[in-house]
Amino acid sequence: MLTTDSFSDYEAVKQAIEKKFNVKVEKVTGLKCVSKGTTSVRLRWNEINNATGYKVFQVNSSTGKWYKVADVATNEVVIKKLPTGTRTRFLVRAYKR
Repeated sequence: MLTTDSFSDYEAVKQAIEKKFNVKVEKVTGLKCVSKGTTSVRLRWNEINNATGYKVFQVNSSTGKWYKVADVATNEVVIKKLPTGTRTRFLVRAYKR
């Protein structure tokens, strides 16, 4: 099953993203799964004014580490090639360049 979740330590994630990708990050709200298939999911969230784009992260269930799966300009994304019958968590952060 595919689920969305927010990350409990926002400041730690924010700092790591800003450092790694050299961007300023804003917290995204309203993240939800609007549709899903057997190996894909469509995510949508509230738009952030003046955001250049959004980085979408997925957690590695084995290591607990987050990794980037998409970088989009709009407040919606389709994530494909997900393992069938598994649960996963996503995190979205807006950025301004």
